[in-house]
Amino acid sequence: SMPDLNQHNPHLMKYLTQNSIWWIEFSGIDGIRMDTHPYVFFDSMSEWCAAINREYPNFNIVGECWYGTEAGSAYWQRNSILDTSRNSHLKSVMDFPLQGIARDAFTSQTDSWGGLNLIYDHLALDFMFADPMNVLNFLDNHDTQRFAATREQAYRPARYCQALTMLLTLRGIPQVYYGDELAMWADKSKGDGELRQN
Repeated sequence: SMPDLNQHNPHLMKYLTQNSIWWIEFSGIDGIRMDTHPYVFFDSMSEWCAAINREYPNFNIVGECWYGTEAGSAYWQRNSILDTSRNSHLKSVMDFPLQGIARDAFTSQTDSWGGLNLIYDHLALDFMFADPMNVLNFLDNHDTQRFAATREQAYRPARYCQALTMLLTLRGIPQVYYGDELAMWADKSKGDGELRQN
């Protein structure tokens, strides 16, 4: 039900690019999280990212590329080895596969198929990313179930400490969702508001 802008229109894309550059300059921010990055026309977003990178080479753009597989996320990072015919110019992508794996890895016993071996198997596929050090890692966010969905999970400090240690020491860029530092718990099935109140 939300309206879309016609990003095939060069005048509109010029406006969006100039508007973005103005806000970056005016506010002094050093990065943008681009929501639902793959939903937008590839060429339009590629040109927008390239223009921002030319103006601000140290600026970071993190694309919300919500895929359940490493290849799905890696495809959208700039200089992707998965599609050499075009370039997204997107510096960082969100590691949604890791987010899902971490919940299981720190809940189950480590053996040859589960637990921390799930993270090992995930990291073994880093070769798909053009720049694994520019992948954003997270345990949860405003769109997902909290890492601790129940009070019982939140009251298991060893689980939380291990997960946060992994998050803060793993390759890439760590993102801590507010409340994680307090072991905030909530069940998303009760609505988005529930994620923000405990």
